[in-house]
Order: sequence, then C-alpha cells, then structure tokens
Amino acid sequence: MYAQPRASSATGETGRIRSFNDTLAEVRGKMARNTKPERRDVLRAVIDGEPFAQLGDRDRALYQVCSWLAFYCPDGDPEAILEILTPSLEAMEDASPDDFISLDNALAKIEHCLDDARAKEAQEKAVNDRLRAAFAKRSAALDRVQKRFFI
Repeated sequence: MYAQPRASSATGETGRIRSFNDTLAEVRGKMARNTKPERRDVLRAVIDGEPFAQLGDRDRALYQVCSWLAFYCPDGDPEAILEILTPSLEAMEDASPDDFISLDNALAKIEHCLDDARAKEAQEKAVNDRLRAAFAKRSAALDRVQKRFFI
C-alpha cells in the first residue's frame, strides 16, 4: 500500500497549486537528497503507507515527521501532506487499535509545523535580504573607488 492521490488539489497561501502529486514529488526529491539514513527510512515508510513508529512513540514520531514534511514543503497544503500520512496512520491503527492518532490530531500537527517552517523561511529571507543590501552597498562603494582611482 502506498500514498494515493485524491482527484482534488489545493491552492496554498502563496498562490501556488499544491496538489497531492506536487507535494509527494517534492517530498520524494528532497528525501532522495537527505543525508540522514534514519530520516530517509522513516519517510520511505510513510510514502509506502507503512507504520513509521513503535507503540508508545507514535505521537512524538508523528510530530517529527510532520516537521520534516513541513520543512520540505513549507508552501504545501496541509490536506495534501495529510494525504501522504494517512495510509501510514491507518496501518499503525490496524496494528494497534488502542493507540491510534486521529486525522484531526495529525492535521493540527501539520498546520503547526507548517507555521514554524514558514516563519523560519521568512526569517531566513529577511536575513538574506539584509545581507544582499549590505553587499550591494559595499559593491557600489567599491565601484565608486575604482572609478575614481583606477579609471
């Protein structure tokens, strides 16, 4: 069993269409470049619709997986990310019906992690913008010096 798309797609806050297929493709691409084997193994289990956490560790593991997925796809649609997770969550519930995680709980974790990922992305963009502005100012000053003394 593996994650299957629904016919619908969603538009993220950025205006980009973030369908299930787009989100899954982005996750697969970033997962392939991930240098941490344990992370790749867990995400491979998620994509394959297999349980990704042991009994008693599911809530923590789900939060960790939601965080990874959110940072892989910060402009992703929460519903599309939930669709990726649903087969694994169902497999874990089948294995242990007394220790299940509701889809509402998973969606809340996804939304929280997406908020964190977007905030971090915005913070990094602000830092990069300030650095670009400082380098542009320095470059302009060097150009004036070069024109004055070397041309």
